[in-house]
Amino acid sequence: MNQIKISLLGILLAVGLGTSLFACGTEEAGEYGQSSSMAVADQAVELYHVRAESNYEYASQSAQARMFGYIEVENLAYHKQVTVRYLSRQTNEWRDLPATYLHSLDNNKEVWFFISDWVSYSARLSADFQFAIQYLVDGQEYWDNNNGNDYRISTGARPIYPTDLVLGKSLIASFPRSYHSWSGNVEGTIMLVNLAYHKQVDVFYSTDNWQNTQVVAAGYGQPGSNNTEKWFFTLPVGGYGYSPDVQYAIRYRVDGMEIWDNNFGADYSYSAN
Repeated sequence: MNQIKISLLGILLAVGLGTSLFACGTEEAGEYGQSSSMAVADQAVELYHVRAESNYEYASQSAQARMFGYIEVENLAYHKQVTVRYLSRQTNEWRDLPATYLHSLDNNKEVWFFISDWVSYSARLSADFQFAIQYLVDGQEYWDNNNGNDYRISTGARPIYPTDLVLGKSLIASFPRSYHSWSGNVEGTIMLVNLAYHKQVDVFYSTDNWQNTQVVAAGYGQPGSNNTEKWFFTLPVGGYGYSPDVQYAIRYRVDGMEIWDNNFGADYSYSAN
């Protein structure tokens, strides 16, 4: 399984989405729904994808939510600052969230990661986030704010599927959704860009750190916005009462291409413990 564990971002980067980028400046927006920055096209910073997740407490009917995601920046100088300016409906105020360097790519690009604090919200409502990305380097300021609309992501009002995923530059991304001890299955979701009608999506997974590998086919679930599709998969990892530690990666075959997603070289993972 070594070929899966090697980072395969080159394929993802070679055929990224045409998300417009911005180099300019700023605004102070005071209420939810207003834009965080002005739009001027540039090519120095792009969102890969962002995920929102929640923790739900049945007894109190309360929940907490946060978002986290990945960013690509052009390495224009050693000293740089990448910041996610975000707003949640729950706090109704703009906050600056520093991103952290993850690793470098071969094409003079870098991958950065961000994760917000937990915010409390009523489980009867959704937790909504709105954000844009600011990149400061060598005296210049660059923005990615989704064509002036800002990126937006939210959790569901109930914890049936309390996680959402929005693609930027990424062609595919995933998250494990749940484990059912009575069936021994781990279930998960894949979001991908619909590059052609005919496609095949397979999940390669292991419960013993890739000493043994199994493969299951993902199935089409429903259409998403901006030419995306949501697919679902089920990993049969054990019997009743078994608590698995699962690692997995995804292969997306479409239009003569083979695209891998292994969570930026770290593999996706799920632990039922």
